Amino acid sequence: MLDETLRFIASDERMHLSGEFLREVAEKTQRQLILITHEKTLLPYADEVFEFSLHPGKRVKIETTNGRSGDGDPEGESQDGESQ
Repeated sequence: MLDETLRFIASDERMHLSGEFLREVAEKTQRQLILITHEKTLLPYADEVFEFSLHPGKRVKIETTNGRSGDGDPEGESQDGESQ
């Protein structure tokens, strides 16, 4: 699990290189990587994306998308749940 590990990488180009590196590491090691980030640039490198947002009334909205779509802007399905 990587929690905001790439937060100090400033440029989009380096962020893309980091995404490619993480994808390659996961594929070569046959391991699942869980990356926690606010960086939307990394979405296309994920197999699956879970986005969490807090809504009024303390409801948590969870959206899941397939991160490896060709356009980098995957469409998703939404699920609403109660926060615990």
